[in-house]
Amino acid sequence: MERMNMEDKEEIKNIKFDSLKKLIYDIFIKLNLLPSDAKIIANILSNADLRGIHTHGVAKIPIYKKRIELNLINTKPQLKVLKNSSVTALLDGDFGLGQVTGYKAMSLAIRKSEKNGVGIVGVRNGQHVGALGYYAMMASNKNMLGIATTNASPSMAAPGSNIKIVGVNPFAIAVPSGIEYKFPIVLDIACSQVAKSKIINSIRRGEKNIPDNWALNSKGRHTKIAEEAINGILMPIGGHKGYGLAVIIDILAGVITGAAFGKGISSNYGDLINKQRNGLFFMAIKIDNLTNIAVYKKRIDRFIREIKSSRSSLNDEEVFLPGEKEYRIAEERYHGGISLSNYLYKDLVLISTELGIEMQKYF
Repeated sequence: MERMNMEDKEEIKNIKFDSLKKLIYDIFIKLNLLPSDAKIIANILSNADLRGIHTHGVAKIPIYKKRIELNLINTKPQLKVLKNSSVTALLDGDFGLGQVTGYKAMSLAIRKSEKNGVGIVGVRNGQHVGALGYYAMMASNKNMLGIATTNASPSMAAPGSNIKIVGVNPFAIAVPSGIEYKFPIVLDIACSQVAKSKIINSIRRGEKNIPDNWALNSKGRHTKIAEEAINGILMPIGGHKGYGLAVIIDILAGVITGAAFGKGISSNYGDLINKQRNGLFFMAIKIDNLTNIAVYKKRIDRFIREIKSSRSSLNDEEVFLPGEKEYRIAEERYHGGISLSNYLYKDLVLISTELGIEMQKYF
């Protein structure tokens, strides 16, 4: 997932982490969520902003609010267990907020893993689920390997094509570190060169141009123009490799679970008529069932030391593990507050005013 540049000159408002979480909670209570579900989405969205993943934090509230008001998101979903075994389950998300469904799905996978060593949970009739690293870390926090995937509406073409046929289909894998290093190792990426929200944010900041390896225009040609990219085709990371990975994730999250897949998934932003019907595929694997957890922690610490000691003697740049930068950002912001860009703050003001929430008490 793409991270917004934290040195952006527009970041003018600072809010404490707990205050941001409370504001998000209050917004979704006003939007008719159950208190328990409002707590879940408040935790997940605020955590994204805490870790510097602003594309999947409060920036998503306006579109969720709109889709709730259009009855495209069920504020009181009734999750159903369609299939169940000792290590697997298939859920119907009942078109609830993706974060609520995702949290409950991974929680179930973790419970199965705690009892039987592995838990696999698929979901159909889901919606946009946000930053997947959160769910993978739910497992890694329990000394498990966590894997979280979801499919998305088509935004990338197959090699040799100029038709959107597969989504960016993000995935996250998280494992715990050892004793010496406290941060979990988290790979959280989409199969595209950048997330579409990165281009949206560029436009909102008044930036006309983007790097030419982000997207193709609607005619299948490389473009540097942000407006063309929005209506164009995202490029897969690593060419055919990113495309191939996106296909496999669509099969896992969509085809196998009975969820929508490929062109059957509606766009979160571009389709305000149909529900999304995304699929999810989550796994939790108990490390202690594969190797003694104490031995694992010693070995992973040694592996981390090897990687971090590989820094070049030609410069003074530090070598980071996946997820380490986000961990450090979160540590800093938990104590110093979270900076929000001007347009994000204005969105929150507008939404809070509409819902009768007094914004200033949170800042």
